[in-house]
Amino acid sequence: MPSTGGESKQVLPGVEERNFVPLKRGIWYFTPNTKEGSRLEYYDFSTQSSRTVFRTSRPVCAGMTLSPDGRRILFTQIDRSPSRDLMLVDNFR
Repeated sequence: MPSTGGESKQVLPGVEERNFVPLKRGIWYFTPNTKEGSRLEYYDFSTQSSRTVFRTSRPVCAGMTLSPDGRRILFTQIDRSPSRDLMLVDNFR
């Protein structure tokens, strides 16, 4: 929804649980899990488009965060059910 009011508009059609980080210029997010895994994508507000940055062959779980310098992302990945593993990706840009 625009900050000045008006109609709301869908920005992203699907995000896996709470796996997104909104920033000033865009949104980092994981796509919904499939049997192939999930994709980390970046949605750019200026171009109104997404690009794939990283692919995981395993499902991701709720929760992710981005380091202040934007060079690392921390997320939860399911390696063995029912356990969850924290994963760190360096220099993913």
